[in-house]
Amino acid sequence: MAHQQQSNNILDAVQLLADHGFDEMSQALQILFNEADEAGTFPNTSVPNRINAA
Repeated sequence: MAHQQQSNNILDAVQLLADHGFDEMSQALQILFNEADEAGTFPNTSVPNRINAA
């Protein structure tokens, strides 16, 4: 079930870009980075989340 949610989140990010172009790039990247973080792709999780700080 978690894999299906991950796929949906990635599709949401792609759909944001398809619908709104670069206007929604930050939101799409936030979704993708969150997915990568949850998947354990980032080796150092102590790095502050700078996307939300903007």
